[in-house]
Formats: sequence, C-alpha cells, structure tokens
Amino acid sequence: MQVDISSFTRIFTEYNLRFVRFACSYVKDNSVAEDLVMDSAMTFWKKKESLFEDTNIPAYILSVLKNKCIDHLRHISVMNSVSEQYSSTQLWELDTRIMALESFDPNEVFKEEIITIVNKTLESFPKNTRDIFVKNRFDNLSYKEIAGIYGISVKGVEYHISKVLDALRSHLVDYLTISVIMFFLQ
Repeated sequence: MQVDISSFTRIFTEYNLRFVRFACSYVKDNSVAEDLVMDSAMTFWKKKESLFEDTNIPAYILSVLKNKCIDHLRHISVMNSVSEQYSSTQLWELDTRIMALESFDPNEVFKEEIITIVNKTLESFPKNTRDIFVKNRFDNLSYKEIAGIYGISVKGVEYHISKVLDALRSHLVDYLTISVIMFFLQ
C-alpha cells in the first residue's frame, strides 16, 4: 500500500481523538490510551508496504488498537491476579471490558457511518430520483421496469441512477476504495 506522510498525517489527525476515546473507554487511563493509539499508528506505518491497496486505514489502525488494548488489559489482569489486589468485583469488571473489546468489530463503526452517509445523500435528491435509485438498487427492478413505472425512457432512468451513484462515490471516498465502491454501487 502506498501512503505518503501527508495523507497519513491527515487521516491520523482526523481520527486520533476518536481512537484515544475508544482506547480510554477500555483502558481507563488517558495517557495509556494515547500511547496505545500512537503505537497502533506506528504499527500501521511500519506494515503499510505489506498491506493491500484497498486497506481501510482507519479500520486497520482501529483493529491494531483493539488488539493492543486487549493485550494491555490482559497484562493488567495477570498482574492483578498475581498480586491479588483486586476484589472479585473489579476483576469481573476488567474481564467484562476484555470480553466487550474482543467482540468489538471496527468495521461496524464505519458501517454505521457509511449507512448514514448513504441515507443523507439519498435524502438530498428529489423524491423521483431517490425512488428510482431505491427501486433499482434495493428492490432489484430493471431499468426497463422502472421506466415503465415512471413513464420515462430507459436513458432517463440511467440519468437518475448515475446522478446518485456519482454523489455516493464522492461522499464515500474516505471510507471505501474505488474498487469496493464500484462493487457495491454498480
């Protein structure tokens, strides 16, 4: 994967606070959370050459961060078990955070954002354009069937759908690579 320092800096700056809040919600220590975020970003930077071109950088960093948080929490768990300083309630709470973090899927975070963007983008179009797109992409009607319903030409249907697709490609460029966008939107 080819990522220049300015692109990486832009992405890291945009997501840094979210990543720190995410890590801090599990490790309960802001400075540790910041260190884990920095370590995760450095891990990405070191491995970027071996990653696929379509790798979602924020999701990758979040996955690394998730694993670093799990390792950190397990280390705390082991240290506390050995020293027997935690009460059973505190150990239960720590185990719960570990289990919650293990079941966390970074892709779900971005999935919700993508769905929100798709919905907002669709809402920005006139009702007919929106309905034509929905009938094609979600109801699986052909261009010809849609043209018959709305009393327009097949070219008219193509025009409406291409307008929505262009807007979606533009709004989703930070979330998906062009190849993935083309797969889902064509």
